[in-house]
Amino acid sequence: RQLRRASLPPGEDLDEFFVQELSRRMRPRELIFSSLDEKVADPHQFFHLHHMKTGGSSINTLIECAIDRMKQDFSKDVPWGHISECEAEYYQHCLEGGCNETLRHSAVMEYCMPLFQVNAFDWILSPNNNSKNITSATPAITVLRDP
Repeated sequence: RQLRRASLPPGEDLDEFFVQELSRRMRPRELIFSSLDEKVADPHQFFHLHHMKTGGSSINTLIECAIDRMKQDFSKDVPWGHISECEAEYYQHCLEGGCNETLRHSAVMEYCMPLFQVNAFDWILSPNNNSKNITSATPAITVLRDP
């Protein structure tokens, strides 16, 4: 907290700073379609950190519905990838590099695995987002629920 306070502009309130920063990061964004025919979404648009038993499956359903609607209503392809430690064989297969192409080319990703492994697939500082500045990292969403 002291390090964060030291990086604030003079007179800036820490709590207000965090509220504004979170608000900035949570603003809706348009998906980027820069392919030649503008029909396929660029990789690494955002990812969902799925925490089990907090509503993550409902968020996945919402995302899948939006992806289906983009395809049906606008003829747009939004590649969707996922990795979950609950699927032990597939999870290990991915960690060994077996699904790198799918995961690296997905526009939207669902992760249900330890957070420290997320960038093993270039999703924090991705090729389309190669800045070391965390404020320009690939946007992530999650749901946390107070039981």
